[in-house]
Amino acid sequence: MKEPATPANYQEGPWFYKRQDKYYREGTPGLEDSQAELLLHGYRTQNGQNFPVLAQSQVAFGVPATSNAADVASFMSPAKVLATAKILDAGTSASGSYPLAGGSYPGFAGVMTWDFDYDQNNGLALSNALTPYLHSLNGTSSNAPIGHTIAIKASATGLFTTANLNTSADTLLAAWASTPQAWEQFTVVSAGTNLVALKSVASGFYVSCDMNNGDDLRAGWATSVQGWEDFTYQLLN
Repeated sequence: MKEPATPANYQEGPWFYKRQDKYYREGTPGLEDSQAELLLHGYRTQNGQNFPVLAQSQVAFGVPATSNAADVASFMSPAKVLATAKILDAGTSASGSYPLAGGSYPGFAGVMTWDFDYDQNNGLALSNALTPYLHSLNGTSSNAPIGHTIAIKASATGLFTTANLNTSADTLLAAWASTPQAWEQFTVVSAGTNLVALKSVASGFYVSCDMNNGDDLRAGWATSVQGWEDFTYQLLN
């Protein structure tokens, strides 16, 4: 599986990009969409190096979560980021934006941001603006509460699932807590289309399905989301 290629135009600035005889400035949907389409079409550099066409599922675009997260000139409001995604998805350009050369790209990989902590400290403004729309791409929608803190309550016993590590870093998740304190709280993080990861509020570790130990669920060591840490979200009622 290849990681998505992500134009992240906030490392250095201010700067401009010329495509189709028009300049697009950082911090605008035009720059993000034009850079994404460059990867979708492939290109050749002046020294003759070829960059091949990437599949839609391999291309996302990257933005800073807040004006404090990177160079301020590259920041776009959540509304503008949403508009940028809609342009790529539907192929229709907003006034003054970049006109897509290849039509729509409904299979594009989504949006990367630097970073979740900035967004969380800003009241999840970016996540809340993007989540419903991105989850609806390609006709799929998980309705997962991305960015929110949840507790998992066993229907059979009425007790809450805990990731308490006070006894051992290898402790399995178990439902024995009568009230949801920090060990029983998890932040829902997007892990891709229709996939989520659960991050323990108390420890900062992700819930992992340990395939080396009988597929047990643990939250005592995973600091990033890999294959063992992503789950499909299903709303039952």
